[in-house]
Amino acid sequence: QHPTCSLEELDLEDNDNSINDEVVIAFANALANNISLKTLGLDDKTDGNTNITARGLAALANILCNKSSIDSIYVSNHTLQANHFFMARIVLPTDLDSYLQLNKNHNKFETARQKILKYHFCNRDNNIHELLEINLKTMCHVIAWIGRDCTGFPLLYHLVRSMPALFDYDSEAKANGAGEKRKRTTPEARLNYSGCDDG
Repeated sequence: QHPTCSLEELDLEDNDNSINDEVVIAFANALANNISLKTLGLDDKTDGNTNITARGLAALANILCNKSSIDSIYVSNHTLQANHFFMARIVLPTDLDSYLQLNKNHNKFETARQKILKYHFCNRDNNIHELLEINLKTMCHVIAWIGRDCTGFPLLYHLVRSMPALFDYDSEAKANGAGEKRKRTTPEARLNYSGCDDG
């Protein structure tokens, strides 16, 4: 857990069935700020029974991708890449396995981006409002960030549908034209156009 720790692989042997959910949760919490450990192994030396349940695995998954907000995903652990639990007798949940695969990318900024696109906006109807609140000067960078590859295409599609005026040149031109027309039809504009003045 220490920020200067450079340990990349840790293997533990369970000789008395003492490794349970509480142990896994403690390791998960220790990994929250760890940027070096890539492999965590738990080797069962007993009768093959395990005390690790879905609760322990869920805690580990949450450290790798905390989906509560964009920021929480961004600061999740993007380093741990492999788990060897009891000689692979534990089948990892799909989401945990996916996070471990994404963490194999050497570019950790891209790893964070992939997790945000895949998991924070997986229910786009609920979360796309976060993008709609971004100011227009920043929006162009957001669009480029989302559409960098095919991972972001579904979200980009929903964004375009939610903000059609942002991408519709004709609607912008019509809006500008309507504004100019309103200016020309004000009483002051009609007076100036007819050559009249207040005198």
